[in-house]
Amino acid sequence: DPGTIQEVPTVIACCEGCSSEDSKRIEDVMTPLAAKFLADAKAAGEDEPKVGFAILSETGGVGGQLRKLMGLGEPTGEPQIMILDIPDQGAYYEGPVGAITEDGVAKLVEDYKSKSLERKQLQR
Repeated sequence: DPGTIQEVPTVIACCEGCSSEDSKRIEDVMTPLAAKFLADAKAAGEDEPKVGFAILSETGGVGGQLRKLMGLGEPTGEPQIMILDIPDQGAYYEGPVGAITEDGVAKLVEDYKSKSLERKQLQR
């Protein structure tokens, strides 16, 4: 949901160059994590989760704009995870390229929360 991207830090799986099977598998990896953040927010009486999750699976549109802002080239067959933090004056963080696992995504989120990732600035 692009509205949420503006409001909360969002883990984005860039997989526009992947097969639909790969995209589906990545969605299956991210869904339980997203559900956990939503449940935590609900339990705390908050409207938005602390971290959102999104998948870019089609070229162009919002995905194309986000790629440009994050200085990513054309989509390849290798997925990549990014964290986009628009509320923090347009920050983003690069995650690993290649197979996306639940552990990998969870670790990226932990590293983000502990401020151990290199902060990058969106390009205008």
